[in-house]
Amino acid sequence: MKKLALFVFALIVSTVAFSQVEKGDVNATAAVSFTSQKFKDFDDPTNMSNITVRAGYFFTNNIEGGLSLSVSGTSFAGESSTTVGWGPYAVYNFLTADAKMLPYVGANFYSMSMEGIDPINQIGAFGGAKYFLTEVVNIDASLNYTSWLGDIKGSTILFNVGIGINFGRLK
Repeated sequence: MKKLALFVFALIVSTVAFSQVEKGDVNATAAVSFTSQKFKDFDDPTNMSNITVRAGYFFTNNIEGGLSLSVSGTSFAGESSTTVGWGPYAVYNFLTADAKMLPYVGANFYSMSMEGIDPINQIGAFGGAKYFLTEVVNIDASLNYTSWLGDIKGSTILFNVGIGINFGRLK
């Protein structure tokens, strides 16, 4: 009976004792999104899937910086293309008292490349929250706004949901 009580106590403590993030931690997040757009003047929809991976370092308890890699696949009317983008990002995290929820805002820059087209630069802002399932694993949901720079004009709003891992301090 004592072992069962000790096990239950350890389980309860482990689900509420979260440290969130600290200066020196390394974090990685992978997010997936899918969009399908149907335009009035076209019979076929435009489908796009995207995988984004971010790896960052916490310079302070609140400030994270790192690199993002994004791979997108687009199909329309039987034609398909792949876009690869990468660039730096910066995030400000709002630490909370319960340490299970970590809201954040950030900004990023992407250099996108597609076959046969000059690189396309994008700048964006995003906000979201990480919900820590354990001290290490979190679910990351964010809303992203990206604007294209240069000759191509346009913008994108994208909702991402992903899984994040806080590796802590790498030694």
